[in-house]
Amino acid sequence: MAIGVSWYVYIVSCSDGSLYTGTTNDLERRIYQHNASKAGARYTRARRPVELVYYEVVDNRSEACRKEYKIRKLPAMDKIGLIVEQYEQNKSAAMKPSVSGQKIEQLEKRLAKMVAK
Repeated sequence: MAIGVSWYVYIVSCSDGSLYTGTTNDLERRIYQHNASKAGARYTRARRPVELVYYEVVDNRSEACRKEYKIRKLPAMDKIGLIVEQYEQNKSAAMKPSVSGQKIEQLEKRLAKMVAK
């Protein structure tokens, strides 16, 4: 394994509104694969296009897999909370958010419906 390779834990929003969590060491390539190739996950192939809504950089594959497992076990409401929290942090730090404001509004509406139930 190459030294200094970053690993990512990411969440994509699928066209049907579902969220998919995964890990990779090349985020751009992986999102492309989810959207345009057979190398994308079976789950996302039927739910294209997908949009990157959250990512986190970790030091190694093992840590990425542990983090992915924790995120996958979260209820959708908590996953949306992670996405919104990262968006707000990036916005306040004058960084380019990984997700559009429109997508955040959609997710916040979905979160509000979940809370209301």
